[in-house]
Amino acid sequence: MFKKGSTFQIVNRVGEGSDEDILITDADANKQWSVRKDAIQFPIVSSSSTLQMQYTRTRGNPEVVLLVLFLDGDYFQFSLQFPSASS
Repeated sequence: MFKKGSTFQIVNRVGEGSDEDILITDADANKQWSVRKDAIQFPIVSSSSTLQMQYTRTRGNPEVVLLVLFLDGDYFQFSLQFPSASS
């Protein structure tokens, strides 16, 4: 989860040999962005108090790099869990 005032920018796009994706969900605004499908909409600046991010990949090598900037300077806490690709 990310706090209000976070900015997301794609540094390295998802690879074509993979199905990896990152979904960023803003429940307050009822919006969702996919790094794979909505790359043209980045950078995203949050306006809600909480955003959620979910990384998925079932095949291929991980290639995506997403930069997250916290603009408000307050203390923040988040955790990321990355599933391993199935063999």
